[in-house]
Amino acid sequence: MKILANNEVIFDNIDTIIWDKDATIIDANYFWAEITKRRADKVIAHYALNDKFYSEICINMGLDTLTGKLIALSPVAVLSREEVLLSLHNKLLSLGVNSSEAENDKLFSQVHSEFQDVACDYIHLLPSVSDLILEFQNKNAKQFIITSDIKENAILSVQKFDLEHCFAGVYGKHQFNEPKKTGIPLRKVIEENNLNPKTILCIGDAEMDYLMAKNAGVDNVLLLGTGHTPLSYLQNLVKTAYSDLGCISVG
Repeated sequence: MKILANNEVIFDNIDTIIWDKDATIIDANYFWAEITKRRADKVIAHYALNDKFYSEICINMGLDTLTGKLIALSPVAVLSREEVLLSLHNKLLSLGVNSSEAENDKLFSQVHSEFQDVACDYIHLLPSVSDLILEFQNKNAKQFIITSDIKENAILSVQKFDLEHCFAGVYGKHQFNEPKKTGIPLRKVIEENNLNPKTILCIGDAEMDYLMAKNAGVDNVLLLGTGHTPLSYLQNLVKTAYSDLGCISVG
C-alpha cells in the first residue's frame, strides 16, 4: 500500500498503521480541556485552595482558561499522565501545598470515573480521520491504536463513530510499564502481532510519537500539526509532517 501526500508518494509497501489517539484521531481540545477543568476543580476543593489559583493550575496542566483551548506543547494530551502529575505536584509545592503525586493520582482517577458518564459528549473526530481509517480498512491494512491515555477512552472514541471494527488492537497506558517515547510499547505490539517494522507507518501529532517509532526501529512516521506541537517543530523531526490529514490519500 502506498501513502500519498498531495498526490505524491511519501511511503510505499505499508501494511500496518499505528495510530496515536489524542490530537491525531480525536480533537484533544474538547476532550482534554473538559478533563483538565474537572481536575483543577477537584484539586482546588481537595486542598481548600483559593479559587484565584484555578487558572494557574489549569495552565500548569496545559489549558488556557481564557481561550478554553490547550496551549502549545501542553503537558496534558501530549505527555504521559505521570509527567502531568509531576508538573502539578511541583506547581502545588510552589503554592505552599504539601501534596503528593499518589494523592493527586487518586483525584485524577475520581475525575475519570465521574467523567465516563458524559465522555462521549466531548469526543470529536478530527477532519478526514474517518475517511482515512476506512480507506486503510479497504486496503486490508492492519490498524492499531497506542495511546498514553487509558485503553477504555480509546475504545470509546472509535466506538462512537462505528470504527472499532477497523482496529486489530487498542493499547493504553495500563498495558505497558514504560511510556510511549521509550519505544517499548510499540516493540511489544510488534512482537505480539508478528508485525514487520519496515512495513509499519506510525501516525501521530507529537515528538513522543516520533520517538516511539524511532526507538522501536520503525522508520516510517507521519506527523500532524493537529495537536499542540507547532508544525515547524514537527517538520524539524521528519520531512513527512503536515498540517492535517486532508492532503493524505492511499494508493
